Amino acid sequence: MALAWLVAAPLLWRSRVPGDLNLPNLDPSDYFNAAELTRAEHYERFLRIDTVLSLVATVIALLVLVRRAPRLARNTGLGPIGAGMIVGMITLVVVWAANLPFAVAARWWDQRYGLANGPWIDWFLEPWAQLGGEVVFVMLQIAIVMLFARRYPRHWWLPATPIFLGLATLALFVSPYLLAFGVHPPKSPALRQDVQTL
Repeated sequence: MALAWLVAAPLLWRSRVPGDLNLPNLDPSDYFNAAELTRAEHYERFLRIDTVLSLVATVIALLVLVRRAPRLARNTGLGPIGAGMIVGMITLVVVWAANLPFAVAARWWDQRYGLANGPWIDWFLEPWAQLGGEVVFVMLQIAIVMLFARRYPRHWWLPATPIFLGLATLALFVSPYLLAFGVHPPKSPALRQDVQTL
């Protein structure tokens, strides 16, 4: 893969946008007044700070887990595979909990700017299904890695790689169908016709 990238990179670097594309020089101030631009900049600044703080909290949570996880794994009494799965689950939950305050702040900020609606309880309960799916998927990955690492300590990645590719392909194939349960068909006949045409 690295060799393919080294071959592809120079070819991609030489690519040019066709010269007959005369893209207009768009200035946001032509379409929005100064107050709207200032408001948008204020909104984005808060979200950038919130994202950076969320990443810092995630790194700190992971650093704490790096120090405490080995002792936790030894004290489970479940053996290496069971302990690895417990530590993996705890890691997911701790990272999710570390990000929760920043997600709450972002939701509050979106609501303040009129970009989020609906009750807070719905917003809070919605990610639980996603977290549950992530936990199941990560637990499966950890179990596969631990099983192969125990059997083939030096070359565990050879049999595990095709399995992970298969799981990733399955997730990509299944996820749109799972997401479709929350999508409602358009009510407007004109919009339905446009969708049908597309």
